[in-house]
Amino acid sequence: KEGGIEAVVLAMRQHEGLAAVQERACGALANLACNSNANRIAIAKAGGIEAVVTAMRQHKGLVGVQEKACAVLRNMTTSNSNANQIAIAEAGGIDAVVSVMQRHAGSADLQELACEVLDDLTDGYSDYGNRVAVQSILGLAVITIFATGAAAA
Repeated sequence: KEGGIEAVVLAMRQHEGLAAVQERACGALANLACNSNANRIAIAKAGGIEAVVTAMRQHKGLVGVQEKACAVLRNMTTSNSNANQIAIAEAGGIDAVVSVMQRHAGSADLQELACEVLDDLTDGYSDYGNRVAVQSILGLAVITIFATGAAAA
């Protein structure tokens, strides 16, 4: 039904501090973005990318929120959506994903999702400079994760 995406994004904005709302809203947006370019466009237009990045920042310590948020960002970059790649970068999504990787180095599932997001952000990207920047950030994140893991061992 029309208006559902906007309602989810509005709920995220109105209840930024409630982790359960953020996790479920991100789950809904991830599902909606999964196989529908029209939904990906609607999510971006409604401010969904910014709302997801805000959720990541507000609930840094909660793996469930981070997993669902990363799933949204991954699904938003499906089909080499250059506009969504740019929107994610401009919203601070790259930094948010790298932060998640550093904070939750012990969560293999979350690490995989985060790597998928960063990988998808470079697929088909027309701006070589930004592609290199994202790949560099990915490399630094992986080095940090291995260093953190080695220190814990």
